Amino acid sequence: MPPPQSDDSLGLHGLICSIYDAALDASRWLEFLVRFAAEFSSQTTMIFGHDFYFSDRSVEVTGTPSSLAAPHGVGTAFMQSFTDHHCRTNVWTENEHLHHEGQVVNGARLYAGARLPRTEWHGDWLRPQDLFYTPAVVV
Repeated sequence: MPPPQSDDSLGLHGLICSIYDAALDASRWLEFLVRFAAEFSSQTTMIFGHDFYFSDRSVEVTGTPSSLAAPHGVGTAFMQSFTDHHCRTNVWTENEHLHHEGQVVNGARLYAGARLPRTEWHGDWLRPQDLFYTPAVVV
């Protein structure tokens, strides 16, 4: 007897399909982020362009029809403060040598969790949104 067919719109298979859909059509990144958040029980998800060389730690978070940028579950004011200032206080991006293309890392690997609450990044951006943990990957 063949295994039961799963619904492609649910689960990991659906998530993988949605990332391919978004890669072909940038207007679908938000759809992927919503699925990703649901699949991993996350309240927020973001995909954004980061300064490639980590020279000024700036970000591109405004989604355009061809950009790789979208937030889910992050308010407009927080996204603006992230763009304007907090992208540069993000301790998870302090050391570019910890970010390797295709490698998933968690926030504790990027910056010690015990030290995180003493940072501006945590106090002014993460804590007001009830955020603490993150997985991250360079694509």
